Amino acid sequence: MYIVASGFSALDWTVLLAYLVGILILGSCFARRQTSTREYFKAGGRMTWFPIMLSLVASMFSAVSFLGHPARIFRTDAAVSIAYLFVNLLAYPLIALVLLPFYRKLDVTTAYEYLESRYSVPVRLLGSAFFIIQRFIWMSLVVLAPSLALSVVLGIRVEYSILIIGLMATIYTALGGMSAVIWTDVVQFFILTAGEIMIFAIVAAKLPGGYGQIFETALRDHKFFGDMTFDIAKPTFFVILINGLILAFGDGVDQLNVQRLMAAKSDSQARKSLLYMLVMNVPRVAIIIMMGISLYAFYQCFPNLLSAEVTESKDKLLPYFVVTEIPIVLKGLVMAALFAAAMSSFDSGLNCIVAALTVDWYGRVIRQNSDDARKLRFAQVLTYLLGIGITLGAIGIYWGGLKSIIDMSNKFIGLFFGPMVGVFYLGVFTKRAKTWPTIIGALTSLVTLLVIDLLNTYVVKDGKILSIYFYGSTSCILTVVIGYFLSLLSWWSPNSPSSGEFTIYGYLKSLKKSRP
Repeated sequence: MYIVASGFSALDWTVLLAYLVGILILGSCFARRQTSTREYFKAGGRMTWFPIMLSLVASMFSAVSFLGHPARIFRTDAAVSIAYLFVNLLAYPLIALVLLPFYRKLDVTTAYEYLESRYSVPVRLLGSAFFIIQRFIWMSLVVLAPSLALSVVLGIRVEYSILIIGLMATIYTALGGMSAVIWTDVVQFFILTAGEIMIFAIVAAKLPGGYGQIFETALRDHKFFGDMTFDIAKPTFFVILINGLILAFGDGVDQLNVQRLMAAKSDSQARKSLLYMLVMNVPRVAIIIMMGISLYAFYQCFPNLLSAEVTESKDKLLPYFVVTEIPIVLKGLVMAALFAAAMSSFDSGLNCIVAALTVDWYGRVIRQNSDDARKLRFAQVLTYLLGIGITLGAIGIYWGGLKSIIDMSNKFIGLFFGPMVGVFYLGVFTKRAKTWPTIIGALTSLVTLLVIDLLNTYVVKDGKILSIYFYGSTSCILTVVIGYFLSLLSWWSPNSPSSGEFTIYGYLKSLKKSRP
């Protein structure tokens, strides 16, 4: 049995196409400004906190979140989403106070330039490589998620949907650079939020008891905090909370965030964007939770309306609801919201991967003496090539079969992101961490988690050795422990001459000296 498209009218098409064309035009408006790599990657360093904050929030809540979190809440509970919110309460102040001063002092384009100052070029390249691999896979999933929904609603092939999303976002990102990324994200933030609130409101209108019935059902069935056990093989509240707290530096070492913080025109504007993002995350997570519990309440009230295919699939719940329950015209707006979720993450990720390849690899290793004009041309061409590559990667993942988009996303974030966070922890909080011991620690942790993942997939029959939601924290801890103790034992790997300056201890010492 297959879900078929239903009632996507000419007006729905008009709304969706108006959004797509409008975003393409808006992004293209910044093409004439692209005269330097500073403009292309950091919007000339002239942005204020408000658009940066909205761009960060829009990218964080991608199409993977739009589809995956409500589906998970429907199947289990909202504890995972609430745990993420608690983690953010610690993470963003920590990033603003600890990491941001190093980035702004060095005036970096990529976060991994800090690693060269603290360690050496090889560590910088390792961190950059981990980011590129992880984000390439993540962006392919970001394109695939709304494409699955679009194919359900419109009845077209998933491959065609992937091509539409990937190629359109690639075009305006290549033309407009970081300015296009930030300002299109601002528009997409409001469209995405409107679509999510609309779903919640439509469910309430359809239920006999309205909003009250949604919350009564959620409380009755423990949908806010359900499974509160601690089991490292399951994504429970405490597992996600502990994992997140260990990876608290995560968003601060992710080029996806750092690059937009470096677009701020001053240190205070960059700090404000982070702190106000923390405030904005509260309603954003609340909206995601409301979507999930409202869909659960609806199908509890009308169980005969739920397809067996949707019950089996983890990512078809929201598209199925759009097909069968959303009125004409509003379907187009909801689909525009889904496109906004995808494109706001795709454009940011694309520009940031290109920045890493251009600044960390092309400009630092391949063509060290290349002038800025040549780097800019390289970046613009690479944007098109990489955008096409990610789009084809999404098609390849779809052809290979995929059980859950959000599970695969979390798996690869854990595999590659955890070791990178560990490298930064060693660099910022220890003076003894050295280049090659740190590299060995990161690679050892990656291999260890790859082995665990293979055992989980092909050997373990019942349960898991380790939940994919614990991959990141486990690999981070392994990196720190192995890297630190090998640094203590090794005489063959000297410290970077400036390693003390770029630790938290050196930073605090400099603050004391600057006081009158």
